Amino acid sequence: MILTYFGNVEQHTGEDWKNVELSLSTATPSSGGNLPKPGKTTVHLFRPPPIHPETGRYMMATKRARKSAPCTGGRIITPMNHATTSAKKNALSTTFTISNPKSIPTSSTSTIKVTITTQTFDAFLHFHCVPKKNANVFLMATIFNDSEYPFVYGPATVYVNDSMSGKIYLKSTSSGEKLECPLGVDKTVKVIYKPRDKFQSQVNVCIYTG
Repeated sequence: MILTYFGNVEQHTGEDWKNVELSLSTATPSSGGNLPKPGKTTVHLFRPPPIHPETGRYMMATKRARKSAPCTGGRIITPMNHATTSAKKNALSTTFTISNPKSIPTSSTSTIKVTITTQTFDAFLHFHCVPKKNANVFLMATIFNDSEYPFVYGPATVYVNDSMSGKIYLKSTSSGEKLECPLGVDKTVKVIYKPRDKFQSQVNVCIYTG
């Protein structure tokens, strides 16, 4: 499997860039580097009000009823569910240096596509299908990113046997991670999804008594 990595470059400085060396970075300085200050969160736990039964026969009847009848809806405090937090560590930024000088004109609409790298990977092919949602069978390719380049989330165009198969979005994949790429629908494989049949019948029963 051959993967060609591109970057789209545009500039609005009012001056054309001619034969300049480009370095593309995934850093986002506009997002700032200051940590957000956490606010105050107040948690109120539910506490059932005390029960004051009347004295005399009503108290005795209440005790007998509690012993004989199962508890079906008493005021029981259910334990609070705590959400678990999962975190995935990524590199803060990656810089790509373009080997060949490029000329980038200043324009509000012009975008120049530059090639970052072309890598070849060993792909494991398998099929994927969800008959309840879609009866089409998709050919999937699983690759292991053993290159030094991380893949940034973005659009991708898939070609199979020099023919365009479709456009997809690839997820961010760091070096050393696994990436799954759909290659398109395989028309040679068919899946027939038959919903479960439901039958209804009526039976007449006659009872004779002597």
